[in-house]
Amino acid sequence: MKRYFPCFRVPLFLLLAAWIPFCWLTFQAVHELGHVLTAVGAGTEVEKVVLSPWTFSRTETAFSPHRTWILWGGAVGGCVIPVIFWLCWKFFRMPAEFLFRFWAGFCLIANGAYFGADFSTVGPTDAGELYALGTPRFALVIFGISAVSAGLFLWNGLGCFWGLGKTPQKIEKSAILIAWSAFLAVFLAEIIGCTVF
Repeated sequence: MKRYFPCFRVPLFLLLAAWIPFCWLTFQAVHELGHVLTAVGAGTEVEKVVLSPWTFSRTETAFSPHRTWILWGGAVGGCVIPVIFWLCWKFFRMPAEFLFRFWAGFCLIANGAYFGADFSTVGPTDAGELYALGTPRFALVIFGISAVSAGLFLWNGLGCFWGLGKTPQKIEKSAILIAWSAFLAVFLAEIIGCTVF
């Protein structure tokens, strides 16, 4: 029987140690970007955007009659923006494409779970506020199921690139370098300026 020793998993550990935190921080960032873009498109003033490694992100806007659209914009933008970014990365055949496919899937799953599994009725979460504004619960659940399913679809077949499964591939040093560079850039950016606006 073939035995696996811990030292063989060091590249996987190094990759996960950077990429999972990167996915978590940027999932929140693109979610807030979705809010901001929708608010600006609706002619609503964005008062504050908070991005920090130590707390949940949030976007504060002035009163708007388009509040429902702004709330939906976070989840929709948080799903669409990463997928577009991944497709562009893939189109131009940039290295470590599997990382950004994983990231796009992560954002889909996280946004879907955030909406589909949140049964609060008044806020302060987006789903709770949407429900309070009249959005049917089934619409949130359908969105959640669809987004999570799409995310799992993107994740399917990625195990080999992480050195896992029946046909594991070697984790390249370039992938680890990209992961850590991206994570540190996002982490330091949020440390330096937790409040964007």
